[in-house]
Amino acid sequence: MNTEIMRNQVHASIDRHCASLTSDPYRVVRVLRDANAESGGKVRRKVSWGLVCVLVLVLVAAVAAAAVLLSMQQVVEDYAIPMAQEYEDSSYTAEDTNVLLQLAEENGIVLSPEGKERINHMLQQGEGYYKDELIRELAKAEFGNQPLQWTLEQQKWYNDACMVLGLSDSIEALLPDQADFAAEEAVTWARQHIIAEQGTTADSLSESFYVIGVQFTQGCEEIAYLDKCWTVWFTPRTLESAEYVVYMDEHGTLLKLIARPGLSETSTVEEIHDMYVTVYGGKNTWTQNVLNAFREAVLQSPDTHHQAYLCMLHTTYPKVIPENAISKDAAIAIAASSIQAESYIAPVAYLIDTAEHPVWKFGMNVSGDQWSFEVDCITGEIKTARQRGFGDSKWWMSLVLWEVSDEVRSNWVDDSPSVG
Repeated sequence: MNTEIMRNQVHASIDRHCASLTSDPYRVVRVLRDANAESGGKVRRKVSWGLVCVLVLVLVAAVAAAAVLLSMQQVVEDYAIPMAQEYEDSSYTAEDTNVLLQLAEENGIVLSPEGKERINHMLQQGEGYYKDELIRELAKAEFGNQPLQWTLEQQKWYNDACMVLGLSDSIEALLPDQADFAAEEAVTWARQHIIAEQGTTADSLSESFYVIGVQFTQGCEEIAYLDKCWTVWFTPRTLESAEYVVYMDEHGTLLKLIARPGLSETSTVEEIHDMYVTVYGGKNTWTQNVLNAFREAVLQSPDTHHQAYLCMLHTTYPKVIPENAISKDAAIAIAASSIQAESYIAPVAYLIDTAEHPVWKFGMNVSGDQWSFEVDCITGEIKTARQRGFGDSKWWMSLVLWEVSDEVRSNWVDDSPSVG
């Protein structure tokens, strides 16, 4: 028989009989691995050339199928959810977490640096990542890093995925008719309520000043409401703008409005800190410019007895990194070498002035142990190395030298009104 005709017949036969099958390269790898292990590492068989041809064609078809990238939703629905359903624990195993990370990478799903950091932190302790949180990190890669800004359809998909696993809270995301139009209408209602209650203007509530998020759910725990509920967030883009959260029933009737004032001359240190986190994100994203601006804002607060205020009085930050300074990555490598840490997480380093040279200050997670280092940015000398203990986790302690926070802590007297 003509070889080309035979090849075409084999192709047609495979297509006809295997049309309903879906290639799973990961299962293939597991089967081959297990077979190889059972045979002592060597598999020897006599096979016909015809069978070899068929196997080659099947392998080519499998590789071609595997080359088609999976979407994020396919990865979650076809892999993450079935894997999670294999056991009742709220977290994946470390092995399954790594498999899902590999799937994401191979299919072009890019997790955020913050998400990868949190996941790697768990893996370094030999633990897997939380099921719902890992699915959320995968969803962020496609829907955006701010879940409150996801569309109602995207929120519904994520909520349903969690409910399948029994991991969702009692609040169910709903999808109204004409979801996009309904969400826009909810934002309009929320603006009207803010204007009526707070005396603001429509222009001041525009997206130029706010990041706006909308959610439609069955019930709302925050206000102990059980029926269908709209929640609209107005998250400020500037420090001076107030923050608003508006709760409404499904028809737009106001249930509750929360207003948190923006930065002012009467803001407390904690309010200033919260406002900077709202506008600039977590402190691990702050630049030297943000640090300097934050210090100035704290020192203008009337909250002069707060420990962070007292620490900032004795702290300054270089506006620019000296030209002859070692990089923060080099400083982190020096610290890791000093404690023989082969794997670690050091998410951020701040440059802080000292009498001699500025130092890089950073935290380091090493197999679950929390370290803190201060490294001379010119000489690379480790000025301070300590394992953080109880009481060393106040937010301002990562922003100042240990000698400063230790001094303030040892002399500080709490004169706040006692409760009870």
